[in-house]
Amino acid sequence: MALALWSVSGYTFAIEQNRKVESCGPDFNHVGFPFASSLTDDEVPFRNNIDLSCFVSADQVADQIDQYQVIDVRENVSKKPGLPGALQISYRSLIHKSYLSSKKLLLIDKSFGNVRPSHWCDRLKQSGFKSVQYLVGGEKGYRSEFELASFNAQAGPASSALGGDLSEVSAADFWTEWHNGQVRVVSFGDGVQQKLKQLELTVALDLTKNKSEQMDALSSFLIADQENALVPVVVIGDDAQKARRLVNKVQQLNLFYLADNARGLKSFLQKHRAIVGSRNKKSSQRMMCNA
Repeated sequence: MALALWSVSGYTFAIEQNRKVESCGPDFNHVGFPFASSLTDDEVPFRNNIDLSCFVSADQVADQIDQYQVIDVRENVSKKPGLPGALQISYRSLIHKSYLSSKKLLLIDKSFGNVRPSHWCDRLKQSGFKSVQYLVGGEKGYRSEFELASFNAQAGPASSALGGDLSEVSAADFWTEWHNGQVRVVSFGDGVQQKLKQLELTVALDLTKNKSEQMDALSSFLIADQENALVPVVVIGDDAQKARRLVNKVQQLNLFYLADNARGLKSFLQKHRAIVGSRNKKSSQRMMCNA
């Protein structure tokens, strides 16, 4: 039995290196990333350092886009519009497509998140792929640059015809990025900053004050924070629709809003911490009886 251990916010996690761990109790099947059940350890392990060296902006590849094989690596896209000019291949399938290993690949994932694409860029290169790059902004960046998608304040950075609001972030995806140091948080609304502090989240900007100047304050923050332009900025409020309208007015590639709002994030953390605590207890018991 081989276990990988790490600690986050006072919790210790055990991930088996093999898909199944033999134990003196019932089989312990892998349960995935502790806070984001949609991610498994062969997709995104917990990482202390994120390598963004394979990330490129649309401006960097615009003049030579025809030299790339564009790969749409988004998951669960069968009911969503495809990306024009792109092959739809998931990360886990792509790593086995040796006939693509000599091509210049430009990967397009969902709009939010650096952890998963960074991880898979590394894995693909280690597997013999010669040229792997990831487009900053994922689907959002691709559609806005290469489809000339309309960015209007009513529909947002992408209309529903293009697969939904690309600035929306779930609590699970937010938490994955947060624990890898890849999110800056903006609180939006009365009392939200205090609620986030109770969840041990650091707030980079509070938009509670000067409500008439909120958009200007957010724009100024983003301009001043250009050195962190690759790090997503997530607006969290008690009213997700108000946060959405604010984000869509500012129209920044690395700007998102939390669809689950502050209350939803708290509920998510309470639920998953309880689940993780139970899993840790069971895995500890199995580690002891297999020692």
